[in-house]
Amino acid sequence: MVQNVQRNAGPEDAAMKAAQVWFIAASRAIRASGDSLSDHHSESGDWTRISDSVIQRSQGRAAWVKSLKGELEALPEFRALEAELLQHPVFGGQLNVLVGTQSERTIFKPIDVAMQLLPNPNDDMLHVEFAKQWELVSGPFLASSFIYRTLVPIFNLRLEGKEIVLDPETRIASLNDEDLTLLLQVGAVRDDRGLLRNRHPSTDSVAAMQIDSKVPKVVCDWDAPSKHTDVDPDLNQRIAAIQQCMALIGSDYVRFGGRVSYIVDPWGGPNTAHYLGRFTESYWPTRVLTSGEVSELLRMWSTMRDSRFASNKALNLALRRLSYSSERERPEDKLLDLMIACEALYLTDSNAELAFKLAIRAAYWNRLPAWSRDDVFHLYKRAYGIRSKIAHGDSPDSRNLVVRSQSVTFDQFNSSVEEVLRGGLMRALESASKEPNLKFVVKWDALVLTSNPT
Repeated sequence: MVQNVQRNAGPEDAAMKAAQVWFIAASRAIRASGDSLSDHHSESGDWTRISDSVIQRSQGRAAWVKSLKGELEALPEFRALEAELLQHPVFGGQLNVLVGTQSERTIFKPIDVAMQLLPNPNDDMLHVEFAKQWELVSGPFLASSFIYRTLVPIFNLRLEGKEIVLDPETRIASLNDEDLTLLLQVGAVRDDRGLLRNRHPSTDSVAAMQIDSKVPKVVCDWDAPSKHTDVDPDLNQRIAAIQQCMALIGSDYVRFGGRVSYIVDPWGGPNTAHYLGRFTESYWPTRVLTSGEVSELLRMWSTMRDSRFASNKALNLALRRLSYSSERERPEDKLLDLMIACEALYLTDSNAELAFKLAIRAAYWNRLPAWSRDDVFHLYKRAYGIRSKIAHGDSPDSRNLVVRSQSVTFDQFNSSVEEVLRGGLMRALESASKEPNLKFVVKWDALVLTSNPT
């Protein structure tokens, strides 16, 4: 049977006192043994900062030897601690059974609780504050939920000032050492080309999206089946919304890739880490968000995350395709994504004369001062023609890669199409945000035919 754990602190003085008595006895036993009870894992060391600009893998991770648990369990003081824990109104119900979430569970015995009180072997036990250790160990037993955390590194993005709080569960912040160490440890960030030689640059220019969701804690019988359900069904939508917002701002060099998700183990680190994708260190220029762009990001997030905005299916498709285009390596693929976005924005009511209607509507909808209606019209008419050739398996004619009467490269042509598209989508979001139901509706023919289209 699976039951949710409700918070019920109850009397814990007796358990805390018994734990402190055992802790003192364990400290004496460890000091008497010298270095014989500690060892280093040789298979993989932790990533640690060795200077302001370098994080490097250590030779090994200090840990207590396996035999220590048996020796400390045999101490007379442990029997008193075990009795107090087992009869405690909160601890007792979570020992010797499976504890965790609907999909991931583990078992804790009284000796496991006691061992969690011990500091790292490299720390001086004489200077360890027992009250803080007890708070760290007992707090999760008293809590009714875990934190399910997802980190999505955003390379080449640097924040000016504080973190960006999008909502209570979602933020963009600079990676701290602990976060980057985890990403390196599980392989979500890698240096596949070997250029960093087991090192990673300073985290100063590496930001990340962090999403924290509360997951109910459950206590399970041994025969309770696991339920492999999505811990946060909204997770992918949150990540996609950030990617779309960044694409709208025009973060050309910002790259999303892998991510790591885990249940935060309150006894010291991630429980089980799941990662998707991987990173190699990027050497593109760093993108800095200005205060104005941060404000715009917050406005876009607020609109796009509103449940009413989901009814804008065509506009959401355009936003997704703009985001996808930033991931394309081949210019042909990038243009196809951009033109799908353009068609979703401008051609939802048409099935004839598509090239002309797309070009004229984009020209009249455009508000970017750097682009005249004539410039936009000719750019998008050419873009649609190139899109048709690519979609039918032909190669684009380089003579059609023209912007403002100047021949350009394919990448430059795409950048121009994207710039105008971003402006159009930004105006569409602004228009939708002013409607009570957040619905984006434009009468395109009226827009073009009226003498005052603004």
